Amino acid sequence: MKISFVDLIKNSSAFKLLFKGLNEERLIFTSPLYGASKSIFVSELLKSVNNIVVLLPDEKAIDEFNVELCVLDKGKDVVVINELKPELLQEKITDITNRKNFILISTYKLLNCLLPEREKVSNSTTVIDLNQHLNYEDLIEYLHFLNYTKDKFVEIPGDYSVRGSIVDFWSYSEKNPVRIEFDGDIIDSIRYFDPESQRSIDKIEKATLSAALTSSVDEKEIYTDIISYLDNPVIFVSSFEMNNLGDEKINLFVNNIGTTLPKIVAAEVEDPADEFPDMLTVAEPAVNIKDSASADKFFSRVNTRWIIENEISDNEKQIRLDLTDAPSINSNYQILFNTIINYAETDYKIILASENELQSQRLNDLLLELKPELSSLIERGVVSVETLAIKNGFVDKVDKLLLLTDYQVFNKPYRSKISTSKKYKKVKSKHFASINKGDYVVHEDYGVGQYAGLETIKIGDVSHESMKLLYNNGGAVYVNLNYLALVKKYSSNESVKPNLSTLGSADWANTKAKTKKKIKDAARELILLYAKRKATKGYSFSGDTIWQKELEASFLYEDTPDQEKVTAQIKEDMETEIPMDRLVCGDVGFGKTEVAVRAAFKAVQDGKQVVVLVPTTILAEQHFNTFKDRFSQFPVNVRVLSRFQTKREQTEIIKKLETGNVDIVVGTHRLFSKDVKFHDLGLLVIDEEHRFGVMAKEKLRSIKSNVDTLTLTATPIPRTLNLSLLGARDLSIIATPPPNRQPIYTHVSVFEIIKIKAWILQELKRGGQVYVVHDRVQSIDRLGAYLLKYIPELKIAVAHGQMKPAQLENVIHGFLNKDYNVLLS
Repeated sequence: MKISFVDLIKNSSAFKLLFKGLNEERLIFTSPLYGASKSIFVSELLKSVNNIVVLLPDEKAIDEFNVELCVLDKGKDVVVINELKPELLQEKITDITNRKNFILISTYKLLNCLLPEREKVSNSTTVIDLNQHLNYEDLIEYLHFLNYTKDKFVEIPGDYSVRGSIVDFWSYSEKNPVRIEFDGDIIDSIRYFDPESQRSIDKIEKATLSAALTSSVDEKEIYTDIISYLDNPVIFVSSFEMNNLGDEKINLFVNNIGTTLPKIVAAEVEDPADEFPDMLTVAEPAVNIKDSASADKFFSRVNTRWIIENEISDNEKQIRLDLTDAPSINSNYQILFNTIINYAETDYKIILASENELQSQRLNDLLLELKPELSSLIERGVVSVETLAIKNGFVDKVDKLLLLTDYQVFNKPYRSKISTSKKYKKVKSKHFASINKGDYVVHEDYGVGQYAGLETIKIGDVSHESMKLLYNNGGAVYVNLNYLALVKKYSSNESVKPNLSTLGSADWANTKAKTKKKIKDAARELILLYAKRKATKGYSFSGDTIWQKELEASFLYEDTPDQEKVTAQIKEDMETEIPMDRLVCGDVGFGKTEVAVRAAFKAVQDGKQVVVLVPTTILAEQHFNTFKDRFSQFPVNVRVLSRFQTKREQTEIIKKLETGNVDIVVGTHRLFSKDVKFHDLGLLVIDEEHRFGVMAKEKLRSIKSNVDTLTLTATPIPRTLNLSLLGARDLSIIATPPPNRQPIYTHVSVFEIIKIKAWILQELKRGGQVYVVHDRVQSIDRLGAYLLKYIPELKIAVAHGQMKPAQLENVIHGFLNKDYNVLLS
């Protein structure tokens, strides 16, 4: 029977030493647990203890460790605290008070956080029951007293809203927002609802309402720390940095009102420009309280056990685990093969861990095709490929185990496949967000109406929330919130008010019938046009080669299911004699370019040339860099043709295109010029076809009559999309976002240079760049000077619509090349 790598390491000598030490001592020191051995040990330890705290150096380490625990099926047992913000920390505190077994992951700073006593958190929760006598105004007043924020819609914890006899709120102790409906002073119903759609989810018998800790905590309160919330915890300190805690404790729950900046700072911020305010006298509250925070004080806490991981230690009692880092591969297959063979010769078992089944199969195929002599090692079980999405492997010298991961083999960045913390953001409900009272809307069955607000309609003994829509001649329609999909906001390019439809008339039905007829007529013409192209014979490309598999395996990120499916569809098209004409739709960042890269590589391997056509020079540079980077390990000549190249460079590229010495060319409208000729064009990739003009598209038709064509777009124009939906062009959709795709968070704040400076410097510190958006071209230069006055380390580029196109492109090009770290526009 095959034993998995996880089971092998669970029974290793290193783990036995750790468990033995933990049973004998309250404080043990150990040499480092490298790679995935740390997460495997912690997941195994949870079987024998109630609480484990893992303290890591930073948020990146937290994210990676959390992902590995989820891969090991411990995700439901994990609580992550990676932001020390009151509202988020309160949610986590409430969470752990309701758990018995869990793994808490955070940074060392968590030990310094002053928290309210556990009893206070438990006593700050009120239970609201169905059919309870409760005055409607009293509940609203109580929510206000608890420091909840009144808003139009409830979308994050701490929000509440009021509509007629309905009160919505999101308690810090509830995973979903709660909707309470009153009948006089009696609670008639309690329901959970979806914060995005605002639809009710489930009926419940009771709801809990927790106070925001910031509302009632003051400096006279007694504070504690996170350890008091735990039940005989084992605290694992990854890398010994306990002595770096400093001598200050952080109180996140002090009163925020009345804090002012030091006078010396405020006096420095005077600016004559009226449109930019001086430094405001309100800033973030002081949160530090002097107190000792030495490591010894923590180690001496009763009912705690500590594991201190330290690479260098003079402690004689330190447990030596004989674990080391896995050898570096650096995308070099020869190093990989030599490493496997060398370790196999010394009786090691070698496991290559891959993030998914598809990547595992690719890796297995590469081993067998590039190094056939490894087949005997694989058959004997000395070498195996397992699906395990962990970042770093390690070497166990005692039990002779070597774990390598595809992240190490291909130098891939480790990407989170889960959200490590519940970072709330304001996202207006999809059905309500853009519709305000008085707006014109279109109902699928009744036509154009005007939104008059929400009303509660009682039918029999049941009450329903409904949208009220007004129509011509005083007509009205009430739309139950469960049928909001039938209503869309009216949109028009003209700034005229639409005529309201008349209920009971045939006007709306006639309008829909005429529209359908026009669509059918247009479709008939287009189908005839594209049927002719389908009859044209094209080139049939060869099947996948080992190089194709190697390129796809070296992709830095995990393929989404849609990427995998679309790639297969494109290959199938290219391997037939019918010229491909496929439209790939997908949001920005969903992986359309990678799909095009694989198609281009397939064409190049058959000796064909590839054109990547883009609408702007900036996009041409971006695609050129992407293609060049992806093909850096292969003999593929990629060039770019745009106005950023000199006349001499353009002439050289055009000559090489005609002689076949350029395999892939990325370019703009310059490729339409009469002097551009191709040696053997096999694939045309068009990015954002809708941004090319009519004449350009006519030129395109002459280029691609029998050439495989791949069109990429995030926003297809109606005609292009219509062709695909009718079957005249093949349509592929990449709808699944990458698992590591990070959401965008929006915070609204007044203009304060202290905050702006902190935010900008934080972004620059991590190697990022900053966009600053201004509302007036006339004062944009003064804003730039204002920012430089208080943040002199900035390198600012200014871009706006009144600049000449060439000048604007040069600025954007410089920003993309990181000549500037701030783009002011």
